[in-house]
Amino acid sequence: MDNESYCVVGLGNIAKRHRKNLKILFPLSVIISVSASGRVPKSTPDDCDYFAESISDAIKKCPRYAIIASPSTFHADHAAQFIRASIPILIEKPLTSECQDAYLLDDVARDYGTPVAVGYCLRFMPSALRVKALLKSHSIGKIFNANIISGDYLPNWRPSLDYKSSVSASKKLGGGVLLELSHEFDYVLWLLGDMNVEFSSLSNSETLNIDVEAVADIILKSVDDVICYVHLDFLQSPGHRYVKIIGEKGRLDWDISNNRVMLITTDGRESKYSDSEWDRNEMYLDMLREFDAYLLSNKSGSLATMKDGLAVVKMINDIRLLSELR
Repeated sequence: MDNESYCVVGLGNIAKRHRKNLKILFPLSVIISVSASGRVPKSTPDDCDYFAESISDAIKKCPRYAIIASPSTFHADHAAQFIRASIPILIEKPLTSECQDAYLLDDVARDYGTPVAVGYCLRFMPSALRVKALLKSHSIGKIFNANIISGDYLPNWRPSLDYKSSVSASKKLGGGVLLELSHEFDYVLWLLGDMNVEFSSLSNSETLNIDVEAVADIILKSVDDVICYVHLDFLQSPGHRYVKIIGEKGRLDWDISNNRVMLITTDGRESKYSDSEWDRNEMYLDMLREFDAYLLSNKSGSLATMKDGLAVVKMINDIRLLSELR
């Protein structure tokens, strides 16, 4: 498959990462790049072999698959074009910015039978896989509660860019903590199963002065009465990403920032995984490897499917609606 082509839509940092990783996995392949906005840059990016003037131009090159790494408000339009051309796609999270677009995209994918996956890469962290395995083996017994905190100071995300002009701070490009930190909703559903939104509070911040929500506090509840509290923000410095899952036999602490998992019981504390020096690019490579395997076997493994991506967008929609009703 080295001589085949692959397409990446978008020119941002995540698109650049995907182009480089495709070259790592398929050194002799042709990497096609296309701008999300349709603009043609003055010079072709060093990490691509062909710059397409449009998505239709890229489709003519018959890529083996495409990665949609454009702003989430463009996902539905960009993805649908490849789906209708029967070209498999991996869509960077979230699936779409609006629930209606997600359902429409799901309908198109079903009509054409084109494989679609969503880029929730945290599922491929070694510590995430360890948490998943520990829960599957009932290491802490029946789950009672989960507590999730994920925050980082937005101006520090891209120091070379004015944060107010970033996608994260732009409503029309799909910014705000709910969409930007939607990883948290994905791994909650992946680890703990279906959840309903019981409470939500969304607020902006005078500190940042942006037109999207900068803080979100949410309570979720499963059919098994597992209560999950989720806090997201653009304000914490230094950043903090931590999960506590409480069960009848003890507690699992997942420190995402440092790639660590601890099991705490009445017998004491036991490290179940720890590797703070791990190269985070490996999770992106593993995600692409699993997407490649998915195309060959139709077995998704840890990969987030269209169904998974749709569930996250629906949850975010429910959170927004409930917050508006308060």
